[in-house]
Amino acid sequence: MSGVRARWRGALATWALTAALAAGPALSLAALLHRFFGARAAGEAMASQLAPLPAVDFILNQQAELMALGPGLLAALGLWLLATPLIQGLALNAARRDLLAAAGRAYGRLLRLLPLTTLIIVAVMAPVALGLGWALGRGLEGETSEVKVLAFRVAGAASAGAVLALLTGVAGLARAAAVARDEPRAARALGQGVMAALARPGRLWALTGLYAVAAIALTVGASLLDAALPRGGVGLLIAGVALQQGTALLRAVLRVSLAGAYLQWMTVEPASVVSRGDGA
Repeated sequence: MSGVRARWRGALATWALTAALAAGPALSLAALLHRFFGARAAGEAMASQLAPLPAVDFILNQQAELMALGPGLLAALGLWLLATPLIQGLALNAARRDLLAAAGRAYGRLLRLLPLTTLIIVAVMAPVALGLGWALGRGLEGETSEVKVLAFRVAGAASAGAVLALLTGVAGLARAAAVARDEPRAARALGQGVMAALARPGRLWALTGLYAVAAIALTVGASLLDAALPRGGVGLLIAGVALQQGTALLRAVLRVSLAGAYLQWMTVEPASVVSRGDGA
């Protein structure tokens, strides 16, 4: 029971830090929307009729307003990148009593690992995306069956998702290796994550895919519920915010649970992974 409570503390800390980082950009965009709708007589009616995708298109067309927000949004992005290793450290050390201290000790290792894992994911996914884009675009130009086109596109999306799941799983195992084994060298931690993934790729796909499906289902379900909520009145507005933050908290729970699974993997089976990594 104490372990469950400890993980909830980690999830709450992860959620709180994520919410704090997102508050600045969210308030900036809210101020932008208020400038267009709040000060107009028909602003409430206009906003209530604006669907999510047209709203995004509307915001993106406000070039001057977005340029004014640019420096603040770039600063928020930089702050988010710097805070990402701390969020990862909170998730990986959620079960520890000294949560904040342990996350702080792991920060340097996770920060060094972040650009390496990001570079590998981009380097692999870029050609995969380009290849699938060509195959599912020009490659299907002569296909007349809509069913086949749909099947090919679903298969292509599933293939890209499987590759991305494997890569993010390797990155998760590398972060777990850096924390569980106190490994300061990013390349060595990544190597241990790769060897662990190669030892049991099916297990990694199943683990990462399960949590990815859960996160997608949670987000889609919350979005559909949020879209169904009317926007009139302060009470409904508070309900919408509560729904969004509750969804964010559940996503933090999923993040902590997945990080704990990676950490257990690299803690329970250290000998086989190290011996394979050393022999490589």
